[in-house]
Amino acid sequence: MTSHAPHIAVVSMAGIFPGTSDNQRFITHILEKKQHVVQVPAHRWIAPVKKMVVSSVCPDRAVSDRAGLITDFCFDPTGLDMDEAFLSILDPVHHLVLTAGRTACRECHLPEKLKQRTGVILAAIALPTDTASAFSRELLCAKNPRPTSPSDALACAMVSAPAAILARALRLNAGSYTLDAACASSLVAIKLACEQLISGKADVMVTGGVSRPDSLYTQIGFSQLAALSPSGRCAPFDGQADGLVVGEGCGILVLKRLSDALACGDTIHGVIKGWGISNDIEGNLVAPASEGQVRAMAAAYDMAGLSLAHLQYMECHGSGTPVGDKVELTSIRAMLEKHDCMDTPLAIGSVKSNIGHLLTAAGAAGIIKTLLAMNRKMLPPSCNFTALPDVHPLENTRVQVQTKADEWIPSRPGEPRRAGVSAFGFGGINAHILVEEHNKSRSYSSKPASKRAASSDKPVALENDSDQFAIVGMQILTGDCPDLTQFADMIRGRTSPCPAPAADRWRRRDHLPPDQPQRPAGYLTALSLAMDEFHIPPVQIPDILPQHLVLLQAVKGALADARIPHRPDNQDLLRTRAGCAVGIDFDFGAADFSLRWYAHDLDDSLQDPLSPPLTFNRTLGALGGIAASRVAREFKLGGPCFTVSADAASGMKAVAVGTRSLAAKETDWFICAGVDMAGDIRSFCLNQASLPMVPARPAEGAGAIIIKRLADARKDKDRIYAVIQGVSGSSGGPVTRDHKEPEFSYMTPLKQCLTDAGMTFSDLSFFNTHAGGHGPLGAVEAHALTHLKHPDDKTACVLGWTADLVGDTRGISGLVSIIHS
Repeated sequence: MTSHAPHIAVVSMAGIFPGTSDNQRFITHILEKKQHVVQVPAHRWIAPVKKMVVSSVCPDRAVSDRAGLITDFCFDPTGLDMDEAFLSILDPVHHLVLTAGRTACRECHLPEKLKQRTGVILAAIALPTDTASAFSRELLCAKNPRPTSPSDALACAMVSAPAAILARALRLNAGSYTLDAACASSLVAIKLACEQLISGKADVMVTGGVSRPDSLYTQIGFSQLAALSPSGRCAPFDGQADGLVVGEGCGILVLKRLSDALACGDTIHGVIKGWGISNDIEGNLVAPASEGQVRAMAAAYDMAGLSLAHLQYMECHGSGTPVGDKVELTSIRAMLEKHDCMDTPLAIGSVKSNIGHLLTAAGAAGIIKTLLAMNRKMLPPSCNFTALPDVHPLENTRVQVQTKADEWIPSRPGEPRRAGVSAFGFGGINAHILVEEHNKSRSYSSKPASKRAASSDKPVALENDSDQFAIVGMQILTGDCPDLTQFADMIRGRTSPCPAPAADRWRRRDHLPPDQPQRPAGYLTALSLAMDEFHIPPVQIPDILPQHLVLLQAVKGALADARIPHRPDNQDLLRTRAGCAVGIDFDFGAADFSLRWYAHDLDDSLQDPLSPPLTFNRTLGALGGIAASRVAREFKLGGPCFTVSADAASGMKAVAVGTRSLAAKETDWFICAGVDMAGDIRSFCLNQASLPMVPARPAEGAGAIIIKRLADARKDKDRIYAVIQGVSGSSGGPVTRDHKEPEFSYMTPLKQCLTDAGMTFSDLSFFNTHAGGHGPLGAVEAHALTHLKHPDDKTACVLGWTADLVGDTRGISGLVSIIHS
């Protein structure tokens, strides 16, 4: 094993978890084995708790009324660079992020100048929040719904907005986005943040995760999946465990390169030594597979040049589901065998036994717990454990569930304390991170990695980061363009858009101006799908959000265009080095179920027109974050696969993730995709309120490109459409569009891209704009481009606007612009 990664310092941490919002109280509660699972308060559910809880699994009902809920949190908007009245109306998910983020950034060295080089990557779950559910009820059920405001647009933006609002409130300018990798999300966010530091794209990264969806939705949903504990008791690895307990909360970490942290005099809570992420190739969307977990864990230890023999503690995923826990223990045993250290003593535990399963924030809670315990030099205990099942994978090992607070003793004198942290998510997404305590007297030099100088913690490019990336396959599917061929014809003027009236997709329109429903829109009016087109049981297809199916069709088309088989020709040729990032926004179809629960006093015949009941298939079908896992399962991808969200830049962020993965030699080819089904009347009203000045007709659809390292594409004799030479982004501008956006937010990434490509603006002959010169954003674009072009430069640069062809495709607009260009 060799060390491939610089050392990343955790310089600050903050968490708001059930029972506490203070780090020291949190670890004290952990060491004292306190649990913070409560009976759901009546005000948290739209329907009576007693009516919604039953003793056995049945549609639209939960099997427990106990959850790890935050009951004593009060948001304070002071000290944030945004209007306090605006902040106060945001959803609690934003309040948790803003509070934890503000605390974490205050407790480290982060002067204003350094904020320009500080980015934000957060995990956030793509499920309905309280505010989104309330907006749905207002718009679709109220007799006279109130007008939708720009504030509503931000308050309901549970997917893209948490990172963007935090970046704006704290004036952090080095880019922001959120991601959803199911229960592995927080650790995936931390991994991506580390890579931003390694590459020199940022000098400080704010990362972690948040989860605060509609509690009734998650309680019923996990009951339908037969994963929720009927007893309301989370008992990881115990023979009597009966399921998970849903929790909520937010954990934020601030990361720096170790040398920068030392130079600034920061407190160093721990050092991140290695990471690995993967996607199961075996198993199914709800059943984990050990092979994928082992690949993620092995990658982390290989990166650090360590083995499980160097660990004393592992913070496990440990959700308390018997099947999931058994698979995880099987993976730990496989790693012990792989590293030939079966006799190594190893304590394991799970924070979920204290506060429940925080979903996209679970990994953040686990790593914060582990680092706090490490600094206390105490092994943290788990709760509710008596004994392993009679048959378990840990026979003849020295692995044991930690049940009391013991002194944490290093493996050898003079060595640091070390721990692994695991997070394994629905859909088969796996993440593992290796951390160690900071020892001031210890040298942190590393062995040289191939083709690089000796490892250090200074900003360096990942291996072959200067490589260019070839686009070898593409596909687009929108209301006006059902495939790439017709899109090309439209670009060449051979065909024209044929938009249909927007009202064809809307459930309600009487509150709109009379002419609005008849205005043209680029919405999808039909979805043609053969029953055997994908490996999805036919009975599930009617209950899957169209978002997932449209995405699968776009990716299938891009793979075919790249001449890559739908699935490996030979099952022995596993696609462990192929990944996927999908730009998404929230699909309001997932919020329909709250309409039914709102009408809980009505007969089923009156509830059914509002929404069908929530069942197993509909729970899976409405999980936005599982879209990327569907791609991974369908096309047998074993590399990193997850969704990313950054409003209109979501598709672009997928491209940024893909190029970084290729540059790091983590993957050999990558699917960069996006889907945004914005035709729902709720999405339309919110989008109109957010960007009222853009004249482009509203549209929706999906797109995908396949990218490779340019050298590999040439070697494979691929058709190369174009070469990606730079990807960049910024953050910190206004999150509402009702005033002029600072020009630097537009100029910074553009200049960085040109620098990465070794070009100037004069080298460009075509520039695809975002707003086409319309509205405030168009004015900012025009002004910025005027300043970039030298007065003496007489070369022509044609400006384009993809939305003029296919409409405003929102979250995939950047990706569609790439395909257009």
